[in-house]
Amino acid sequence: MSAAVEVRLEAVEQLRLEISRLESPWIADEGPTDCGFRQGLVEDGLRLRGIAFDDATTVVWDEEGVQCISEKGHDVDTIMLKSEVLVRQRTGWPLRLLRIDYLREGALIASRYQCLGSGKGGERA
Repeated sequence: MSAAVEVRLEAVEQLRLEISRLESPWIADEGPTDCGFRQGLVEDGLRLRGIAFDDATTVVWDEEGVQCISEKGHDVDTIMLKSEVLVRQRTGWPLRLLRIDYLREGALIASRYQCLGSGKGGERA
């Protein structure tokens, strides 16, 4: 399949703004001593690096910056590959997770994620 993808690079200071644009995001983040996978923001905030995604956009961040990835229509030069991600089953985690890779001329441009179903509850890792 072919698709167009938009990849925006933002400063670390834009992270909260970009995540606030997501609709009920799934967040997987990590810091020096802990990591987590949850739906929605929590009071203790975001860790140093991670990903957050909804059905339309994936936000990836680390200490250097923020990358926002969205699908934008059709582009015959960009190939879209979908593959299911193996997720250990735990209450509140997605039951099925899809990774969408975008390639142009054989090189990976970006990856986006989509949740294909979720469990009940909202446990943190």
